Amino acid sequence: MLLTLLGCSYPLEKRAAPPQLISAAEMPGANNIDFSLIFSQVLTPQCIGCHSSSRGRGGVILDSYENVFKNLAGVRAAVAGNQMPPQGPLNDHLKELLLQWIDEGAPLQLAQPATPPPPATPPPGAPSIPAAELNYITVNKLVIEPMCLKCHAEPANKGHVNLETYAKVIENIAAVQKTIAADSMPLRSKLSLEQKTLILDWIRAGAPEMLSVAEVVPAGASSTELIP
Repeated sequence: MLLTLLGCSYPLEKRAAPPQLISAAEMPGANNIDFSLIFSQVLTPQCIGCHSSSRGRGGVILDSYENVFKNLAGVRAAVAGNQMPPQGPLNDHLKELLLQWIDEGAPLQLAQPATPPPPATPPPGAPSIPAAELNYITVNKLVIEPMCLKCHAEPANKGHVNLETYAKVIENIAAVQKTIAADSMPLRSKLSLEQKTLILDWIRAGAPEMLSVAEVVPAGASSTELIP
């Protein structure tokens, strides 16, 4: 293959005028070279005169992607050794262009960027609640009742853990925090991120049973004003 490529002697003046060549400054980066660029910048001006379907010097034809790919190893060896084309080696940036294309797998076309998947729909869960407004009533309604009481209420009391009341939750608060933080509870269905965040934030806030009077009473009002 290499010897047949070296046998090119077709006069340059009989070749078609080459297309506008890119300069070294215009060289595309890695993974941005495809066959159409190689064909227009290298093969058409430098190789097709000898290695077209009508001439095919040495049985080597380079006028299509399939034919170039079939002779890829010989082309690379000849170009890397500055032995092709015989009228003079390719200039540095065209040589680099061709060798880079071959070393990247000689792609026919540039890979199309993958269409990003649509944003995932967040799982249903507890709404975001400011830490100052966290209390047992909220956590019980949004997390404990729907996610825990099937197993941790009378008569099941799995693991001898009952979470039916605030006092029972506080009694088991360390175990609750540990298992939820480790995503090992509940067993059959996981908490949503919102539910997990809600109950852990509540525990870190001291697991209050209800809002304090200061949080319930509007600014400037007396707690007695709330009593009918």
